[in-house]
Amino acid sequence: MSGPKRQLQCAVCGSDAGRWHQHWNRDTGFGICRLCTDWILHQRRMDPTEFRRTYGVAGVNYEPKMVRHMGRDFIVLAEFPETEDAKANAYMDRYPGAAVLGIWDGNVILADVNDLGQPAKEGGNG
Repeated sequence: MSGPKRQLQCAVCGSDAGRWHQHWNRDTGFGICRLCTDWILHQRRMDPTEFRRTYGVAGVNYEPKMVRHMGRDFIVLAEFPETEDAKANAYMDRYPGAAVLGIWDGNVILADVNDLGQPAKEGGNG
């Protein structure tokens, strides 16, 4: 993290990417929006490790994906198909602090070990 939060424009689609810390690997004023993040990661257009190098950290450099677990909402650092557990392990080796939160719907969900989650709000789906 360097510098204050700033309003960012999505480097992929050009829309508003929200107010986040500028990632060192993006041109000044550019980040990524939540929709493009989902599109890139869920269509497997980029590996989560490469995505982190390119766009930064969820909740710091761009709007995070959240997952609800035991009545609390956690920031998803990365997720991998359960069949790619070696890639999930490599991610955790590369980024100390990343840990398995759970395995749901065939995906290994990684969160930060220091993320205690936020109490879930009624009506949300995380």
